[in-house]
Amino acid sequence: MHSISFFTPIPLSQLEALILSHQERFNIFLEDTFSDDELSMFEILIDALGAVYVQPLLVDLAFDDFYSNPEVENEQRSFFNSCKSSVCFENLPFLEANPFQVTYFLQLFKNLGLVLIDQGGVHELMFTPQFLKKLSPLKNIDSLITIKVPKVIKTLSSTPVDPIDFLVLDVYKEIDRIKVLGKLDLVLSDVEVEPRTLRKLLLTVKNEKLTPIELLKKSGLHPKDFDDGLERLKFWLKKFD
Repeated sequence: MHSISFFTPIPLSQLEALILSHQERFNIFLEDTFSDDELSMFEILIDALGAVYVQPLLVDLAFDDFYSNPEVENEQRSFFNSCKSSVCFENLPFLEANPFQVTYFLQLFKNLGLVLIDQGGVHELMFTPQFLKKLSPLKNIDSLITIKVPKVIKTLSSTPVDPIDFLVLDVYKEIDRIKVLGKLDLVLSDVEVEPRTLRKLLLTVKNEKLTPIELLKKSGLHPKDFDDGLERLKFWLKKFD
């Protein structure tokens, strides 16, 4: 986790309104782009978005407090001296692992315009175009749009009606969430030390979507072990975040 600050000549009140409007549009964008089930699947990534703080430029903050880019130091100094406010993003997730944060920034820059960006530490200050260049190879929300939440198979019923139906759906939702996080290999490695029932169920569900009846037959488990195993698998998978 780390922080990034954007410095801008935009007056504080105007910047506050701009950021508030952007966050409202971003939330609407998510609701229009994903179903409720899909948003639930991506909940861990959405909750990881950095906290946003809009604030005036601190009186005792000076350009020489930062690491400037020697090639454009004069331009950066002049721009910083014209700044009136800033927006700080704290506890940011790693951008390489969170397409939602990448898209948040890409959409924000369409309205924010030119800013001077401090990434903290010994990173040099950079203007908006350089930061956009850094974001360009990273995955954004477009990479997630084709991912779909498993649907109830119609041969069983149009909607889940039994507790086992809901349990199977919950397990598949956890599997899809783990695949999105890129942690399936880690899960498969860790399950090797777990009881046989857990290992058998995970290996059965990891590659294909089955109805409860199909899953029971393919697992080869006794019905009682099958029910208990699914419940345990569901909560065991939740620990991977």
